[in-house]
Amino acid sequence: MKFNNIKLFSLFAILFFGALVSCEDESSTEDLIGSQNYVSFEENSTVYLVAGETMVKQAKVYASQASSVDRVVQLRVVTEIVSAPTVVGVPVNPTTTTANAANYSVATSVTIPAGAKEASFPVEIMGVGIGTGKVIVIEMVPQDGINLSTIVSGTQTNQNLTAISKRLLINIKEICGQNLLRIQINTDQYGSETTWELYSNSNLDTPIASGGPYPDQANPGVYPRPNVDVCLPDGDYTFVIYDSPYSDGMDSGYGAGFYRLVTMQPNLSAEINEIARNGVFGAFDIVEFSLP
Repeated sequence: MKFNNIKLFSLFAILFFGALVSCEDESSTEDLIGSQNYVSFEENSTVYLVAGETMVKQAKVYASQASSVDRVVQLRVVTEIVSAPTVVGVPVNPTTTTANAANYSVATSVTIPAGAKEASFPVEIMGVGIGTGKVIVIEMVPQDGINLSTIVSGTQTNQNLTAISKRLLINIKEICGQNLLRIQINTDQYGSETTWELYSNSNLDTPIASGGPYPDQANPGVYPRPNVDVCLPDGDYTFVIYDSPYSDGMDSGYGAGFYRLVTMQPNLSAEINEIARNGVFGAFDIVEFSLP
């Protein structure tokens, strides 16, 4: 994406590494930025925690200049929905917290000690009810003498630099503390023929998870369906997949469809072990397996 003559600079890189995105008119830009008393958050981050557990993240703030006295910066969690700040029409950050207030606790201030250029503050996160895709949004309360910004934009040639407010985003993802099983379904042209069920062998009457039927397609092919991830305790399990009414499986000339069972890392970052994969069967296929 081109922004013409607009440049985005990371203050952190400017202050701590002395590097700019562009070398054009570098000295005048550094002088202008260096004359400001900036305080900024660390980079946005993602934390993973097991359901029911609690963790404390030490989030950091950085200052562009040291001070002879302690500096106390007030903090607040953003919970209201407001318009997002933008750079050439592009939103800088989401603007509101989506995590339940009962599942986090954030310090109300952070103190940068005299002579220091950084400090940290605690963010306590509780795993119960957090779920996946939640976020905590934190910002500094404006105060005299400190520019609460980490990004500047504008043209270097005329030093028309504008500060853009940036918040700290802590993305929260709950992970499986037991065995994470991924069920992958890739149907052929006739997805409506495919259904499946997953059972614990301790209860073969009620499925733990199930899926299908899926939409049919206009042409033969392989059509991936959304993965189903299930957190399971140690034990014995049975996976059953059906093809009805034609009993010709998922790979019989209308596309090389298949199912796949695989265990995953708790944070979904990588596969651990493939339990089964097949697409050539009749009316049904059964896979019995044990975890771990």
